[in-house]
Amino acid sequence: DAAWAGAPEVPVRLYPQLSAPPGLEAGEPLVLRVRLLVGQGRLAVRLAWPDKTADRHTLKHTDRFADAAAVQFPARPGPTLPYIGMGEPDRPVAVWYWRAGAPVQRLGARGFGTLAPAAGTAPAAAEMRSGDGWAVVLRAALPAKSANPLPLAFAVWDGAEQGRAGRKRLSGWLLAVVPGLATEPAR
Repeated sequence: DAAWAGAPEVPVRLYPQLSAPPGLEAGEPLVLRVRLLVGQGRLAVRLAWPDKTADRHTLKHTDRFADAAAVQFPARPGPTLPYIGMGEPDRPVAVWYWRAGAPVQRLGARGFGTLAPAAGTAPAAAEMRSGDGWAVVLRAALPAKSANPLPLAFAVWDGAEQGRAGRKRLSGWLLAVVPGLATEPAR
């Protein structure tokens, strides 16, 4: 869509998660290119990243894993951000999860091991595969009572690296000033 041309692109470095075995080897970060658009109470997030192989979900093979990406938000605003590793009991997170070859999911979590389907409509998604990697757009209603700047975190799984569960690359929390979203006064 032509609207993406006017949305600034921000490079976000994703690092291998080393704290959840079996983790990935430490190495160079993956650079995820992120763009955001807001309109009519909806947020669209465009993620693009390099990936040499297109790994899609299949029920035929239990030893192959799909490329995937996720966007994480605090489930509700507060003075302190939830723990980046899937939230906490009193500070849950909302997750939009895309996996190549499978339906997009709307998930929620309250800490490690609690990720589960969440109420509400799953984000709409569009994907494009090039020879260099993936571009994925996820679009859904803004998280309830979203603050501006909007806290976001990102993760990418590479199927060729046996990416699944905690075997991923991820960012820390980032604060995005989102055009079109009311700015929350400083506390």
